[in-house]
Amino acid sequence: MSRLKSALVPSGRRSLSATGERIVLLGIIALLFLLDYRFGVLHRTVAMLESADTTLGSALMALFVASWAGVFSYAFRRRLELNQAMVAKAEAEQNAETAEICDRLTGLPNRVGLKAALRARLAAPAASDDLGCVVAIDIVRFKSLNEVSGHLVADRVLIEFSDRLAMAVGPEDFVARVGPDEFHILTTVPDVETAEARAARLVAAVAMRLEDFDPPLPITADAGVTLWGGAYGTAEVDVIMRRADIALQNAKKRENSIAVFEPEMEEVIRERAELETALESAIDSGQITPHFQPVIDLSSSRLTGFEVLARWAHPTRGQIPPGVFIPIAEETGLLSRLTTSLLRQACTSARDWPDHIKIAVNISPVDFKNPWLAQEILAILVDVGFPPRRLKIEITESALVVDHDQATQTLMSLKNQGISIALDDFGTGYASLHQLRMLPFDKIKIDQSFVKTMRENSDSRMIVKAIIGLSGSLGLPTTAEGIESSGNADILRDFGCTLGQGFLYSEAVPAQAVPGLMAEIEGQVEHIADGETLGEHAIVLTRAQPAAAAKTTAETPAVEATATRETEALEMSA
Repeated sequence: MSRLKSALVPSGRRSLSATGERIVLLGIIALLFLLDYRFGVLHRTVAMLESADTTLGSALMALFVASWAGVFSYAFRRRLELNQAMVAKAEAEQNAETAEICDRLTGLPNRVGLKAALRARLAAPAASDDLGCVVAIDIVRFKSLNEVSGHLVADRVLIEFSDRLAMAVGPEDFVARVGPDEFHILTTVPDVETAEARAARLVAAVAMRLEDFDPPLPITADAGVTLWGGAYGTAEVDVIMRRADIALQNAKKRENSIAVFEPEMEEVIRERAELETALESAIDSGQITPHFQPVIDLSSSRLTGFEVLARWAHPTRGQIPPGVFIPIAEETGLLSRLTTSLLRQACTSARDWPDHIKIAVNISPVDFKNPWLAQEILAILVDVGFPPRRLKIEITESALVVDHDQATQTLMSLKNQGISIALDDFGTGYASLHQLRMLPFDKIKIDQSFVKTMRENSDSRMIVKAIIGLSGSLGLPTTAEGIESSGNADILRDFGCTLGQGFLYSEAVPAQAVPGLMAEIEGQVEHIADGETLGEHAIVLTRAQPAAAAKTTAETPAVEATATRETEALEMSA
């Protein structure tokens, strides 16, 4: 730290005004001596004073001496004041520049200091064949810790974290705090294996538990590594730091919490940035459209409504899965606009369908932060002319955690206008029996992860049976998602499940294909009514999707399993 300050902070700059004043004072004194030397001013003045009256001469002599003493005293005092001012100014400049390169909370250098140190390392001749290395490390779920526990606890964690990190590095290593919870370590390593091992040791060194919490709060870290030199080539300061950040973001997605930068990671970041840029215009231009997957009454095999799935047909990339673009919409603040656009399109398309056909919009937890959500939904229904009774709003369990009071108020407002409310993906989140009893739910949807594994997994089968039994005791119908075989449909029917949807019945189709799909389903129901059977009493439509399309859709159903529960919330179901 001291070496950093001495290298980066100048000792102070001499003031031009102070130098000029010193020159003026020295010039005055020199002029007085020159006058005395050239014209004998001092000698003549003394002779004149001696020839005058004794009393008057003594007084004038005293005045003359006092004047000279005053001049020299003023000059000395002014010089002392100037020196003190220059020292104070130099200290202020040094403190300001130190504050610019150092973090006040932890005492470590900040991003500016790291850049300066990294720039110096790159400029210096290599002392060995070792590779340059930056390890980027941050605290897992620090944002949540800060929001839940407050700044005092978060600051305490940061100080302890930085102290542990500083003690874990070598004497030649350089540690800096470059973000709210992100730290970079500048070091050298012989090879990539050593870099990974060193990152693992740092992650282990900073791991801790806050014992004064109940239960104790674990603090862990992720680490990203980037290298330069040797076979890795050279790079600029900003490039090295960006690659370290990219590696860190990839580490967050891995179980071992450590990732080494690879060029492919940068390509993924570039493609994501392009999608971020294209997403807003795709929403406004209507590239992202609703597709409709039928929901079937398991007892009568009749169509009751549709689940609406968001689909983005990119003009050059083709179909982009919801599991890709919905998280981007959430992170860029475009999710509410996307929800509004899909709701308007879906209601406009379904407005002229049979009156008993309903659609449902799955509102994300992010949308529930909007206190005007209910009013905005109702305004769209009025503008489009879509009856509120034909709309179902589905929420995931995590929406109740984000802001329970706000979510409850919004749900009650929608319920009072005749809109039905469903709890989506039940069993995978945080909903309690108390919430099921107190909130105005009209239906419960069983998550497809349980439905798909019922036949081979007895635990999944028992969970599904228990959810159906619980819903029945509360007087709520149930919808099973992800039905892909007639065998699963039969099991659900035997358990008393009310509704079902999945690829067994149909893939999601665009709005213009819905009338044909409805006619096809109704035709098969009539065949069943006439005594014919299809696929163990299950409707199996002839419009089977191609294998490739089935795979793509299967990987991302109802804001697919590849997305987080929050991003799943945008997919719409009936």
